[in-house]
Amino acid sequence: MPERYDNISERLYTEKPLLEQLSSLGWSIIDLDVTTRNSPELSNRESLADVIMREEFHNAISRLNPWLKEEQVEPLIDEFLNYGIQADALEINRKIQKHLVDGLTADNLYTGAVNESVRLFDYTNLEKERFDITKSKNSYIAVCQLKVKIPGVEQHIIPDVVLFVNGIPLVVIECKAPDIVDPMGQAIEQLMRYQDRRDAQFAEGVPELFYFNQFVIATSFQQAKYTTITGAYNHFIEWKDCYPYAISEIKEDGTTPSGQEVLVKGMLSPNHLLDIMQNFTVFKDDEKGRTAKIVCRYQQFRGVHKIINRMRSGETQADKGGTVWHTQGSGKSLTMMFVIKKMNHLDDFIDYKIVLILDRKDLQKQLLDTSNCISQTVTVGKSIATLKPLIKDPASNIVVAMVHKFGVKKASMEIFPVLNTSKKILIMIDEAHRTQYSHLAANMWQCMPNSIKVAFTGTPIDRTTETFGGYIDAYTMRQAIADEVIVEIKYEGRATESNIKDISAMDDKFLDVFAFADESQKKQILGKYTLRGYLEAWEVIEKKAKDMLEHYISTVFTNGFKAQVVTCSQEAAYRYKVVLDRLLQAKIAELETLNPNNYDLEVLKRMQIACIISAQGNDKPYLKEFGNEHTHDKQIASFKLGYYAEDTDKKGNKITGEVGIIVVADMLLTGFDAPIEQVMYLDDIIRDHNLLQAIARVNRTSKGKECGYVVDYVGVFNHLKKALAKYKDEDIKETTGALLSVGQDYDKLRIAHDNLTRFVVEEIGVSGLAEKTFICDELAEDDKLWQNFNKFFNTFAKYLDRVYPKPSALPYVPDFKVASFIKQCVANRRRDGNFSVAECGRKIRSIIEEYLIVNGVNPKIRPVSITNPIFDTTLKEKSPRAQAEELKYAIQEYININTPLDPEYFERLGVKLQKILELYKENWEAQVQALKEYKDEIIHGRSTENTYGLDPVKEMPFFALVRAKLYEGKSFEDLTAEEFDTLRSMIDEILSTIQTETQIVNFWDDPYLIQNLRYAIRRKLLDSYKYLRSDRAKASAIAQELIELASRHYGEKQ
Repeated sequence: MPERYDNISERLYTEKPLLEQLSSLGWSIIDLDVTTRNSPELSNRESLADVIMREEFHNAISRLNPWLKEEQVEPLIDEFLNYGIQADALEINRKIQKHLVDGLTADNLYTGAVNESVRLFDYTNLEKERFDITKSKNSYIAVCQLKVKIPGVEQHIIPDVVLFVNGIPLVVIECKAPDIVDPMGQAIEQLMRYQDRRDAQFAEGVPELFYFNQFVIATSFQQAKYTTITGAYNHFIEWKDCYPYAISEIKEDGTTPSGQEVLVKGMLSPNHLLDIMQNFTVFKDDEKGRTAKIVCRYQQFRGVHKIINRMRSGETQADKGGTVWHTQGSGKSLTMMFVIKKMNHLDDFIDYKIVLILDRKDLQKQLLDTSNCISQTVTVGKSIATLKPLIKDPASNIVVAMVHKFGVKKASMEIFPVLNTSKKILIMIDEAHRTQYSHLAANMWQCMPNSIKVAFTGTPIDRTTETFGGYIDAYTMRQAIADEVIVEIKYEGRATESNIKDISAMDDKFLDVFAFADESQKKQILGKYTLRGYLEAWEVIEKKAKDMLEHYISTVFTNGFKAQVVTCSQEAAYRYKVVLDRLLQAKIAELETLNPNNYDLEVLKRMQIACIISAQGNDKPYLKEFGNEHTHDKQIASFKLGYYAEDTDKKGNKITGEVGIIVVADMLLTGFDAPIEQVMYLDDIIRDHNLLQAIARVNRTSKGKECGYVVDYVGVFNHLKKALAKYKDEDIKETTGALLSVGQDYDKLRIAHDNLTRFVVEEIGVSGLAEKTFICDELAEDDKLWQNFNKFFNTFAKYLDRVYPKPSALPYVPDFKVASFIKQCVANRRRDGNFSVAECGRKIRSIIEEYLIVNGVNPKIRPVSITNPIFDTTLKEKSPRAQAEELKYAIQEYININTPLDPEYFERLGVKLQKILELYKENWEAQVQALKEYKDEIIHGRSTENTYGLDPVKEMPFFALVRAKLYEGKSFEDLTAEEFDTLRSMIDEILSTIQTETQIVNFWDDPYLIQNLRYAIRRKLLDSYKYLRSDRAKASAIAQELIELASRHYGEKQ
């Protein structure tokens, strides 16, 4: 087995269980290895450059469309593969996706019918109770170790598993062993390379393989994540349910399944994969016209199926509806679109009218933008007059309306009429917790009395379920945080001492704001201010604004995120803008004198504070300039960008990210998504669902964003508890449990620190982090210890980042500096650039970078190569053990880099290195001496060996490679004279052919020329070694390896 697979641990613990589970689900397995993957015919392809199984696709089209004549099939395949001149792989993928779902068209030569639909897949009977893979007309093939040629060079990618349906590659899976450091990160990195999405100087992937792709998967068995071809590193998410199957069905012994096993059952069961492709995949354009391919999350897939099941099983029209509680940020609008797509492909729902009800214009715009991705016409009822005929129309269409369009003039005695009594109407109400309980909702029910009503809410409060029925599906804030769909929200309550003068203001709001005060203090406060006067007072705003700015710069700004200040009025917003502008300039002046935390002064000097308020006709003149909607649009666009980012608006005007803080009064609290916003400063009383929606502005995910902050200056958290009081206990816990106090982070920081120190004491055997030299030596040598150290370090860094620079974090800084020094030293020694301290957030990097440099470790400088003349000097003053480890990893790095240029030689060197390490195990002085001598030998390369008159760099690698493949276990000295002469004669001819052919202009860009060269090499092998004629796969594999070697030595891009 070790000879057959590149990584035995990966094979045993991740890849093999994956193939076994896929087989149990009905997939046919083609299991290739390091040798057989070189033969394209074994994976049903004509060449390694092919990405589809053409014959398999041909047979599927014929099988699914028996009315087609044989001569029509190949032209259809050519049409399908005619990508045209497209801007990029995404545009091609979008075009092909339509064909995958809707098929092609062709004339029926038997009946004379024109443009009949040509099916490419069998989408019938995908429901669990109906699906029978033995009756499906699709073929399902999983290929392990699919080798695919990179265009323009004779190099290849080898995804671990590719899933083909009807010969089309729909899913690419990259497996990693669970026992390596950061297996998921390495798998994701490899998937990005396969797609050629790393902005490399030269081609390193095969974009064509992903023209048909539905999603990619990174897995290390215990954890598995997926995303689409537009997903970034932070967009990979888990699939944690396999509805309608039960988790308990996955494993026969009843044990808890791994993340990989759940994802495979939930996404890769053949019927689920087809369902996702047909009904749960969309292309969504943002306001800039940028497109993202989106595949549903597991709660969306489950929620849609539960809605369909409820509509089918309910005895009455009321029973057929209900409430879907999917928390803010979990994609409710998309879920509604997936419902529509699914119904459109089901015979019993295809003729339904669908009415989408909203209660805010921004939600209507958001939903209309989302609806563009389902390729169906959506009609908007812009007024009561236009809405009534749309509802009355018996057509099975989609209508969008604002809820207030169901109103009538107050002076009128008119009753909203019955417009449509059909039972085939589905009403979906977005954000159903707000206005749907008024007379407007009654009119809506009146005009469509027999409709099915499904309410969507992200804030489970008030009487939503009482009005619409019980939960159809629930996906809570706590679940979304666990899935990393949103981030945790940290709540900080602040109090401000002052005085108020109006006794009538002493109501619930007053009690919230001044809960800190005793009775005598409250009387003094009431003597000075009204409540609104208090919240607008210059001296009060001055004190709060200073606190906000200090908190923002020290906690949020350092990591590049932004802030929103919520005020009680337009006047308060204006005053906050004035005060914050002044305080910011004073803070910059202070930092120019003393800046111990190295805050980015260049950005602070450019940073703008925007005041965004709604315009009113009687506004005071100084408020009007802040109510311009055009200016708002530009400010919001700037706010959504990073400080160093640039973009353009729809008119091509440049946008930069200078706006760092926005000050609002009852704007941008809901329906506003800016993942870069990390903190909301609340200085206004917000109640009920508005509060939950407002604080959800800071829980959107963004790279490097560990949590969101809500800093409360008015005690609004008490209102959340009251609003939830009428709800079930478990629902209350699911919401309030996701709003964590900053104090909990202090506890987690302490625990993370204790876990790290306990690890080094108990597992490494030292008294503490201070023994950093010994710790470095142990971590450099032991992969498992290094993996665990990184796990504990990353948790420690995560919570220090959240708490710092609060005083409670300061006691942990010294140990963090030492732990960072250890991490960077070991990363350098192991040549492991993926695990340097550069992965820490900017805020805590500023703590450690100076410390590391002072102690001789600069995380920005790569370790020195063994070929660098100064390499030996870098070893001085290090312990023998540290020198040995440094030499070992440096030599390994050199071997790994150069193995593709001379596989036989450097693989031999790798074996010798392991023998040296074993021979001098724990004898560090002897090991250092032996490794230094070996280093010098390696640098000289083949020049110290007999190369038999061949160029040691350009020719000898070919001679040695063929000898190793044809005479396994024999050196050149072991060959007989006849064997040597036969081999030498053949390699001379092969080298001559390679050197001649590769001189042709653009040779490596022409697959036909490369294929001819491959065939020529294969013929020479078969002519020289007759026994290979009975093992042509081996001859093909050797020829392929020689072509790859030739591309590295004689390729135009080398």
